Amino acid sequence: DESASTALRSSSPQYLGPRRTKAHICYSRLHAEIMAKVLHRDLGFTDVDATQTDDWDLIVGGYPHCGVGPRYEGNRYGWDWDMEYGLNRILNERGWENLMPHQVYHPCMGCAATYCNKRELCRILRDHVDPSYCYVLPDDLNRLKDAMSTDKSKVWVMKKDAANVHIHVGRGVSFFSSLDELPSEEELSNGMYLVQPWNEPFLGPGIFHRKSEMRAYVAITSVYPLRAYVHEEMSVVLAAKEYTNSSEAMVDRCMADTHSSTTGCESLISREAQRVLRNLQFMNRAIYFHDYAEAVGWSNEQIAGLIKETHETISKVVQVGHEALKSHHINRGIQSSGASCFSWMRVDIGITKDLKPFLFEFPEFFANYGTNTNAANTIRDLYKMIGLDQSPLPPEERSKFESQNLGGWQLLPNLDH
Repeated sequence: DESASTALRSSSPQYLGPRRTKAHICYSRLHAEIMAKVLHRDLGFTDVDATQTDDWDLIVGGYPHCGVGPRYEGNRYGWDWDMEYGLNRILNERGWENLMPHQVYHPCMGCAATYCNKRELCRILRDHVDPSYCYVLPDDLNRLKDAMSTDKSKVWVMKKDAANVHIHVGRGVSFFSSLDELPSEEELSNGMYLVQPWNEPFLGPGIFHRKSEMRAYVAITSVYPLRAYVHEEMSVVLAAKEYTNSSEAMVDRCMADTHSSTTGCESLISREAQRVLRNLQFMNRAIYFHDYAEAVGWSNEQIAGLIKETHETISKVVQVGHEALKSHHINRGIQSSGASCFSWMRVDIGITKDLKPFLFEFPEFFANYGTNTNAANTIRDLYKMIGLDQSPLPPEERSKFESQNLGGWQLLPNLDH
């Protein structure tokens, strides 16, 4: 009857048009290879040039890859951190509020001013998780001196970062154990330094007697309100060299650094270790989390506890940083237009000897080469969760659609909507 037909129409999705197929990819092999491959191969997207036409459905890597600016220390590629060049300049001139509701922009903006910048992540961890988690210099210099005088044998890790630089994959990191090794107060005043305590790492048996680091994936699909997810599929990466002690790790990057790009380290892996890792890893020294947990003998309770604390800490960080995203003018323009944005990020997490997570960084753009099947699985699930393989939906229907198409994603716990 007529009432039943009306009810059916009101409960059916109200699509905005045909399925999206046109993407402008600001191509950086370092940061966009998997994103592009999954779009082209799995979803059938074709490339368009959004500098020449408004007829596009998706922009990938718009910030900071869609414009080339000046090169300087920490920005050797000339990435457009201030959105002043190329396609970014054109979009600014067109007006973000004039986007079409079916259009999607990657990434959501504002992360560089908060947790995707290691110094700002340090502040959040210090203020909202544990005061001893991190020290922002020079603000916390006296507090750091007090901590160092309490335990004079402790090793500390110093890092450099800022909102408009790109210092990752182990660069800008040094180790020290004495106040004399700190930069001068004049150098510290440049606002780029932070310090974290060195935590003795979890060490597994046999070839797993190596420093390890978890990699988790986080997605943001809405800023107003915040919708943020963590993927169930994590990985663990291993240092090339077996661990002895913190003193040796200070001077041996092959023991302290888990990045596979650490030069000269691969030859230190024994043939036996290479054989075992070949059967487990999905790429160089990277293992799926649950395969690693089984190999080192963690119980189900230990696994659940580590995951729970990891997700809760990530959720706290994302919620504190939400204010920076809400206040960003590009996100506000996207919201008023009815269009959408999404972010796909990685979180790098140490595992202490007590099986506690320790957040290192929250890279907004990370290496995702085509061999990384772990990353490919998460971005494929993300594309499907936001409906890139479907006809586009209006803003009021997107949350429900996501909840019904999570794949491996799950809402961050204790999320304050």
